[in-house]
Amino acid sequence: MNVGALYIPTDGKTHIFVRISDGDTTPCDLCFNQSTANSATVDWGDGSDPVTGSWTGAGTSKCVSHTYETGGDYEITIDVAEGKTISLNTGSNAWFINNLIYKVHIGERITFSSYMFVDSTRLELVTIPRGVTSISTYAFNKNRILKACILPDGLTSIDNYAFDDCNSLKVISFPNSLQTVGNYGVAHLYTVKNIYFG
Repeated sequence: MNVGALYIPTDGKTHIFVRISDGDTTPCDLCFNQSTANSATVDWGDGSDPVTGSWTGAGTSKCVSHTYETGGDYEITIDVAEGKTISLNTGSNAWFINNLIYKVHIGERITFSSYMFVDSTRLELVTIPRGVTSISTYAFNKNRILKACILPDGLTSIDNYAFDDCNSLKVISFPNSLQTVGNYGVAHLYTVKNIYFG
């Protein structure tokens, strides 16, 4: 495990690191729920203009989309406005973006949705900030490359199957605030070497 990779940004934004193959022109979708229009701004990390979600309506999940012109590693940032909250998910095209993401730092004012990063094939590192109180059902299920997950103070529950079958996980931290773990919420982790509490 590269200790330097555990660096956690402190700007409050969500940082999603993706790896685009040369010649891949499949649109990259980021989907989220917001109750107020333009609650979040997405910067795709390639010098293109940032975009916002213009839709509104509680429970309405839609996507912003982008196509990268060249292959390489890119850092997508999501900046959620003060006083707003969004629920991030990866939408109907989850299979595609979840095969691009290799590192995620969840920022402020983000809530988890079920199946958020399910079946990711490249995701190695996840950090989650204070303020997140629950990890939703199947959020990281079958992330078989995931090596480290840093869970925050204030987290109270891990739902069913959230970290089931993450069989490359080596490091996981549980805060003292954790009260409940659902069925198979943390299960079949055959490679864990370090478990931290507190």
